[in-house]
Amino acid sequence: NPSNGHITLEGNARSNEATLLQLNDLRGATVFAQIITPTSGAFKQNFDWSVLAKGVYTLTLSNSQSASHQRIVIQ
Repeated sequence: NPSNGHITLEGNARSNEATLLQLNDLRGATVFAQIITPTSGAFKQNFDWSVLAKGVYTLTLSNSQSASHQRIVIQ
C-alpha cells in the first residue's frame, strides 16, 4: 500500500459462506461491491481499480460472522 489500483486479494476461507467485498471512498460512498463465495481453503482474486480517482478507500469484507476493514491508497 499504496497501489496503482491493481489489487490482489488473498486469504484463507474458513467456510463457503458468501462474503460481501465492498470498496468505499472517504465520503462513505460505495464505489465497488461484489459477493464472493470462496471455497474452504486458500483463495486469490485480482481486481483492477486503476480507473478510480487517486485517494484513500476502505476495503471491507463481511459475512454473517465477521467483518474486516483495510485501508487502500490508490495513487
